[in-house]
Amino acid sequence: AGVGGGGGTLVDAGTPSPPPLLLCDSGSERADFAGDLTSAARRMLSTLAAQADDARESDGAGSMPMALLGAHLFPGTTTSFILFEPRYRLLLRHAVSRSEMIAVGADTTLGTTATIISHSEMPDGRYEVRLRGVRRFLANRRWVRPASFGVWIVEPNYFDDEVVQQLARVGTAAAVEASLETTAEVAATEAA
Repeated sequence: AGVGGGGGTLVDAGTPSPPPLLLCDSGSERADFAGDLTSAARRMLSTLAAQADDARESDGAGSMPMALLGAHLFPGTTTSFILFEPRYRLLLRHAVSRSEMIAVGADTTLGTTATIISHSEMPDGRYEVRLRGVRRFLANRRWVRPASFGVWIVEPNYFDDEVVQQLARVGTAAAVEASLETTAEVAATEAA
C-alpha cells in the first residue's frame, strides 16, 4: 500500500509516484496542469499543427480558420484575449507559422478577418494574443476541420461596411421598394 509523503505517494520500495495530473492552489480558483500533461499537450499540438498543412489544402481556396470569441471585432479595432482551448491554440500556432490571417466572430455566420499583432506563450501552454480587425464577411460555407479539436473553417464572402452604412441611411422605405421590385421581376420571369 502507498504511504503519503513529499510530492507524491510512495509505492512499493519507496519509489515516488508521478505528480498528480491536476494541481489546484487552495487560495485560487484556477487550476494548473502538471508539467507532464502540459508537455504532452504541446507535443500533440505541434504534431497536429504540422498535419494542418495537408488539411488546409483540402479546405479550398480562400477558406480560413475561425475563432469564436463570443463578440464581434470590427475593422481597424484591436482586441486582446487569452487562448486556453486546444483548438484555438492549434489555430494560433498554425496561423503564426504560416503568417496567415484568421477569422474571428461571435458565431460562424458573420465575422472579421484579423491579423495577429502579437502573441506570447504562457508557462502553462496558454497564449496571450492581440488581434487587429481587417475586413468583415458573411460565411458562404462553414465546416469543422477533422482532427482539429473542433476548429471551424469558413469560406468568407466579404462586404464593405461603408456600403451597408449607406444603405441604412437610405432608409427602410427604399429597401422595401427595392424588395418589391425584385419580387415583381422574379414573378415576371417565372410567368414568361
